[in-house]
Amino acid sequence: MHRKSQFATDYLVIIGVGMVVLAAVIFVLYAYYFGSSTNTSSNALELSTNQLKSSIDQVYAESSGAQASFYVEFPQISPAKSFFCENTITITSSTGSYTAQVDTNVSGLLPTTAGLDKVIIKNYISNGKAVINVGLSRSLSFVDFGAKLSGDTVNYNVSFYNSSGGIMNNVNFMIKLIDKNGTVLNESGGTASGVFSSSISSSSPPPYLIMIFPISHSEVFSTCV
Repeated sequence: MHRKSQFATDYLVIIGVGMVVLAAVIFVLYAYYFGSSTNTSSNALELSTNQLKSSIDQVYAESSGAQASFYVEFPQISPAKSFFCENTITITSSTGSYTAQVDTNVSGLLPTTAGLDKVIIKNYISNGKAVINVGLSRSLSFVDFGAKLSGDTVNYNVSFYNSSGGIMNNVNFMIKLIDKNGTVLNESGGTASGVFSSSISSSSPPPYLIMIFPISHSEVFSTCV
């Protein structure tokens, strides 16, 4: 009887130790898997931002009128928190945010869907200054945006271009005026057929981040004024 009791006790001890070891292995594998996934996503975010930066700087180093295409692997970005502002690129995803600085002011489109995109970068003169406009090889390829500040009012012109370089008609969009803290100060909508002209204002002083969300398109345009 004593021998059977001892056997049962030893069996339970072995089972208990086995369960502890199994739990430890599962914990290590879980931590490794999700830690690796997070690191991979963060690295992808940094890589795509730096790819964009190096491509912009390369085109800017060439003469005005230069244009080049590059392929960039984009993560799934957070559209409201990913933008171009002056000489800064900020791309944000669910894993974090990464910022890079380029050699000149830049504006343009970012994709709101993940994947490999052909990025088209143009170098041209606007108001006597060299600027970079970033486009995508998509049905909506470029946004031409011009703005003048009058106090706390932004008077702007905007037009949308397809991949063939033709101006697009009946493009519905939302435009948002955002302060340096990320607060949306004002927003309005419009429909562009050719060049669309309007204004948007705020009770807060500039500078402003301008973000344009074309409806039914998977891109977002941004610039700072």
